[in-house]
Amino acid sequence: MFELTSFPANSFWETATSLLEKRQKVFLALVAEHTQHSPGTTGAKLLVAKECDPLGTIGGGIMEYNLVKRAEGIL
Repeated sequence: MFELTSFPANSFWETATSLLEKRQKVFLALVAEHTQHSPGTTGAKLLVAKECDPLGTIGGGIMEYNLVKRAEGIL
């Protein structure tokens, strides 16, 4: 399992790029639009990779939990 500390800590996208350069499969979730009552915000992002813990957030809660579990199943 990779530890995210071994990847650039200053950028979500640098971490995604590092994983892809190492031929790791990644699942990216991006919030394109949200409503006033949703926990996430437009532009929020979440990265799920098989070899590391999720990075980022799309607002937390059961929606994010279910998305991470589904992404892990896909990967």
